[in-house]
Amino acid sequence: MVVTEQRNGAGLPRALMTPLYLGSGAEPLYGLYGPPRAQQDREEAVVLCAPVAHEYIRTHWAMRMLADQLLTAGYHVLRFDYSCQGDSWGSFEQASVARWAQDVETAVTELADTSGAAKISVVALRLGAPLALAAAGRVALNHLVLWDPVLVGKRYVTELRFMQKQLRHVWTHAPLFPAGAEFEDLLGYHYSKALIREIEGLEMEGSSATGLRARRVSVFAEPTDDVERLRKSLQDRGARVEVHATRDRADWNDVSRFGEPILLGGTRRVIGDLLGEAAS
Repeated sequence: MVVTEQRNGAGLPRALMTPLYLGSGAEPLYGLYGPPRAQQDREEAVVLCAPVAHEYIRTHWAMRMLADQLLTAGYHVLRFDYSCQGDSWGSFEQASVARWAQDVETAVTELADTSGAAKISVVALRLGAPLALAAAGRVALNHLVLWDPVLVGKRYVTELRFMQKQLRHVWTHAPLFPAGAEFEDLLGYHYSKALIREIEGLEMEGSSATGLRARRVSVFAEPTDDVERLRKSLQDRGARVEVHATRDRADWNDVSRFGEPILLGGTRRVIGDLLGEAAS
């Protein structure tokens, strides 16, 4: 692969990431891979797991900046689109939680093959966090970072529906599916009833009976009872766990800021430092 370089606004070189396709030829995932830009290769790699749907769009720039930050620090980095989202195969109406979790496994495996790195970490934001946690029961990770995770799927769907109800007051042309329809419109995306049921069934607390193949887990979230239960559950599954308060207050559920990007600069910088600390 060839990685070219361009100058950013400050006149400093910034690594460009090379597009590639992951997985099967019939149902490929679109990804962007970058080797380290630092003089010293850490021989470690990081997969970035974005949120989904409208939160994927709002955090796209934040994830891109995190990738640049990690490349500059000497990591191999892979960003990718889940199935039925972005430039990967399928339409959102075909999406499933089970397939998204499998996509994380595919990304981890292919980054290990592409980079040759012995240590693979995952940074997963919002709904990406329960997907990455599910994958971490099946693939070995050096460090799993759960960033502002969706802790309770049913609550997340309730929040989406509340925002959609508010949005209809200002976006009168939003599709309106009748009761009992196969799909539900939530903030510009058509969620199938099956996908909604899957998301509602997500519980980050999980089962303490299932092993976790992550050496270290870091959770970035505001301290709540749900976060404490998650911490205990992860410890029961054999991980070394630490909880950090987020450095940014994100307006995930403020429909008046629905179209604005969420940059999360404070927490993003701390995550980069934390990954480096774990490696030392």
